[in-house]
Amino acid sequence: GKELWRRAIKRTHKHQVSIYNDPASPTPTADDAGVYSFFGDFGLVAYTHSGKERWRLPLGPFNNYYGLASSPVVIDGTIYLQCDQTKDSFLIAVDRRNGKVKWKADRNEPDGWGVPVVYRDTLLAPGTRQLLRYALKTGEVVWSAPVSSLGSQGTPLIAGDLAIVNGFGFDKPIFPPFSEAAARLDADQDATLTMAECAKEVWFSSFGWIDINSDKVLTREEWEYTRNLGVGLGGTLAIPLNAGPTVEPDQFKWRFKRNLALVPSPLIYDGIFYMIKDAGIVTALNPETGAVIKQGRSKEAMGQ
Repeated sequence: GKELWRRAIKRTHKHQVSIYNDPASPTPTADDAGVYSFFGDFGLVAYTHSGKERWRLPLGPFNNYYGLASSPVVIDGTIYLQCDQTKDSFLIAVDRRNGKVKWKADRNEPDGWGVPVVYRDTLLAPGTRQLLRYALKTGEVVWSAPVSSLGSQGTPLIAGDLAIVNGFGFDKPIFPPFSEAAARLDADQDATLTMAECAKEVWFSSFGWIDINSDKVLTREEWEYTRNLGVGLGGTLAIPLNAGPTVEPDQFKWRFKRNLALVPSPLIYDGIFYMIKDAGIVTALNPETGAVIKQGRSKEAMGQ
């Protein structure tokens, strides 16, 4: 249990992180050559196993209201990092030897916190709107499937020829239309909503998430864009990897819509799929069929 080494790096910019996130959310990764860590305030840093710094790759600054949380993934000498933000989202492949970027793929995705996973010669990257497979060597998108969520979270799972991904979405918007909200809250009737006008709303902690341009005023366009995020094909989805290259919803193997995990990643152990809702509800499913094996609540669990 003795600490072997500790290293610090001076940040080059201030990365905004919500109270619901933490700068330590990205998990370092390692292989036989060293340790690789991502800091939202700086970028990627590589160390030897004895703690000697090998190289740095500055990245950012980033624009993600809740703060980035994706972790780097290393395989066969390449580090992959998914950075989804309000705009200019991307996925990069970095040479583990020297920190040089091998390729960079732009992603048409908003804020997200998902972590990709390797499947054969591709990288399976979760998004708010799509689950995409990128060729490991080139970054080319070779496969896609639609999903709906309020932002990608967790890691997709591979069960045979199925990808199982959590999309925390809904069948209908969680916010009312802007016209209804403005009729109740827009005190000065200027067709926008200020922080003061919304301060008593139960959703006020998400004001900055809706405020895409960070000007502390919500417009109709920002409201309706955010309102429609996550509407449609949400839930835990089992998507056949041998279908495609564009998989349609009617090709999905199964869909589960109750007690979904928001932040925690699911796992498959001994042939059973497990996920935990923030409130402590544990769900066990058959990964092949989506059938419920068991559900229960963990005693004294925190969350909602």
